[in-house]
Amino acid sequence: MTVLTNVRLHVFSGTHHEIGVQQGKASREQIHELLEKIPNFDFVKLMKPRLLPTSLFVMMAKRRAGKLLTDDIFKYYPRQAQRMSGIAEGAETDMPHILFMQAMELLISKPSYRIEACTALAFGPSRTVTGETIVSKNFDYLSILEPYQLTCQTKPKEGYSTLGCKMAPLAGMLDGMNEHGLTVAYNLTYTLG
Repeated sequence: MTVLTNVRLHVFSGTHHEIGVQQGKASREQIHELLEKIPNFDFVKLMKPRLLPTSLFVMMAKRRAGKLLTDDIFKYYPRQAQRMSGIAEGAETDMPHILFMQAMELLISKPSYRIEACTALAFGPSRTVTGETIVSKNFDYLSILEPYQLTCQTKPKEGYSTLGCKMAPLAGMLDGMNEHGLTVAYNLTYTLG
């Protein structure tokens, strides 16, 4: 069991683009290291066709992620697009790399690389001894991705402040709570058939 003894809280504020730039700068080394290591991860090797070189597969996956995600993200989620653009700028990488890393979780959750990840529980005030709402989540994520996790507070000029956890290259939180107490925790799920 890994026990975290030194968790650093990052605080990012401003426009969504500025928050992204701050996040990209704060995690530049982590993002570049992750980009270097992705081709060696087992889930990438399991996803690629056997005879296709890994570097070519990653290049094709990066291009495909850009084609699949760019239009929809910029059209339907402009704030997230601004953050991703800022992350790319701050980390000194390009948008296709950031989009590829946004899509990486889809690769991890494929049944071909089955992981048992996370459990979330929530109890209302009437169900707790303290009379308070309790939200709990264990984060059974791949240990190889642990060095790329951030604990951060974001304070956007537009929208609500949030406190939560995310991966260094991701625009959104893996789990967290906003200033009004709205809590988000999710688990990976997929069909077995």
